[in-house]
Amino acid sequence: MEFRILDAKKYAGPIEAIIESLQDPQCKEIGTLQLCPVDVPWIKSDVFISLEERLEDKDVLIMPHDGERSQPLLALIRPGPVLELLKDGQESPLTEQFSILPHSLLIEDPKLLKNVNQFFDLN
Repeated sequence: MEFRILDAKKYAGPIEAIIESLQDPQCKEIGTLQLCPVDVPWIKSDVFISLEERLEDKDVLIMPHDGERSQPLLALIRPGPVLELLKDGQESPLTEQFSILPHSLLIEDPKLLKNVNQFFDLN
């Protein structure tokens, strides 16, 4: 048996996928939502627990940071404010858009946050 997930907008990127997900009526009922792409195989649940524990009341989101750059696709977000920002349709990278909002950073081991898109990335 094969399963496929179909996006409403073909070839959409991560920003469009986040917007589509946040427009689900259930998102209005939750306080926070954890983002996590499928191409971060070494991430550990401890990272997600730390994000949840360190999210402050004033924060709209908290992102892991590997010492060089933030990782917005691993952010713990408050859906409403993030959706409002992303619906504006800015063409800037997600890191820049998320940095506009009140946020915190969680410094993490770069090995845990490593993105794997090709066989070469496994080295």
